[in-house]
Amino acid sequence: MSALADQYYMECHELFRKLTSQTDLMLNKVRECCESRESASVLSVGCGTGLFEIPMLAMLMDGGKTIPNFVGIDVIETACSVFKRKLDAEFNFRLKYEVINQSFQEFSSPARFDLILYNHVFEYLGDNHIEWIYKSFNLLSENGNILIFSPNRGGINKIYADMMKKVSGFTPFFSDDIERILAANSIGFDSEAIIAQCDISLLLLADDNPDKIKLLSFLTQIDCRNIAEQRKKEYFDYYLNLRDGNESTIPHPATFIVL
Repeated sequence: MSALADQYYMECHELFRKLTSQTDLMLNKVRECCESRESASVLSVGCGTGLFEIPMLAMLMDGGKTIPNFVGIDVIETACSVFKRKLDAEFNFRLKYEVINQSFQEFSSPARFDLILYNHVFEYLGDNHIEWIYKSFNLLSENGNILIFSPNRGGINKIYADMMKKVSGFTPFFSDDIERILAANSIGFDSEAIIAQCDISLLLLADDNPDKIKLLSFLTQIDCRNIAEQRKKEYFDYYLNLRDGNESTIPHPATFIVL
């Protein structure tokens, strides 16, 4: 088994984002959080290719919000290059931005941000969660907020969690883990469940369909093009059995945490 390589990961992620209702529900949460703001400078940690950030920035700007500064950081160089091209194409240089190929541990800035976004990033952090939180507080403006979207345990994420431990050597964090760490360090937060659905009808297609394998690869976070057929079938069956009867969707829950 092998983890998803950068380019294939991006392809699988882009497909997956089209199949889940979670993105729209997350955008609504950001909109609600920004209702009282006239402007918002934004730092996105682990921005990837901007699959969430592009519609988020467009939503805020279309809603009359000023974005004086946007910074995205990610450890994948290819993703940063793709994100820059998307930002130029979407906003035609109307947005002041910087996309930095760097880890958050290395990142520093004299700027202070009104919103610091972690969009499904904490599950990949290893053991440095509280350090990232404290560093984020140091980068916040006076009335800023840290926004964390994190998957819930079990269900659609069960196999993914098992695979991350086998392939990467650590168990990913989920929303309840983050809440426990925040509470243990006396850090106040609000949290709210996001009840989304993911369309998995692709998993019913012929076994050699490349999109079917891309979806399975993203769900498990391993490259399913190269695993044994019996193991692949077990994964297909697991996700299909999460359906309610013959529905084409399965629950894709997450938690929205605001600090």
